[in-house]
Amino acid sequence: MDSFFPLREGLTRHYCLATTVLVEQFDIRVGPQVEIDVTDMVGGGDHTVRAWTLEQGSTRPRFAVEQTDGVQIFERRTFGEPAREALVMTVDWRWKGEPAWSHPTWHYSLGKMSYRRAGEEDITVTAGAYRCIKILLDDGDSGAVWLAQGVGLIRSVGRIEGLNPARYSVIELLGLS
Repeated sequence: MDSFFPLREGLTRHYCLATTVLVEQFDIRVGPQVEIDVTDMVGGGDHTVRAWTLEQGSTRPRFAVEQTDGVQIFERRTFGEPAREALVMTVDWRWKGEPAWSHPTWHYSLGKMSYRRAGEEDITVTAGAYRCIKILLDDGDSGAVWLAQGVGLIRSVGRIEGLNPARYSVIELLGLS
């Protein structure tokens, strides 16, 4: 079975991000595999994993770790007391295994992100029409992602933290190269 988030060096995904105040296009390019030290936000221990570099313009790279049932994305964050900077898991998308799962997350404070696969949907974006699996974030309260087999992220809808009333951002695939 093809991955729902294929990773190979040089693959570039072109996206459009839209919010209530901005629309912009950006690319995410898969760079070389590297060894990274990631931090357990709860236990505080570090361990080394092999990850693909995800490059997005001038922003700090993110890192994708392939799993047999999904992909985990790691980003550099500042957290804890005393404050320290570390690579921590920010995304845990699974297309196989248990239908619901969670992991610790850091956004101003330590919390938990819950995921649930919500079945399949047909999604049409600028890049084309795709049969996707839909993953709800916090049962849809924080958003949802749609992943297509052999392609990767097709659409993402996420709540922008800290805004009341709630506002959302939408990311859609424009194409691959």
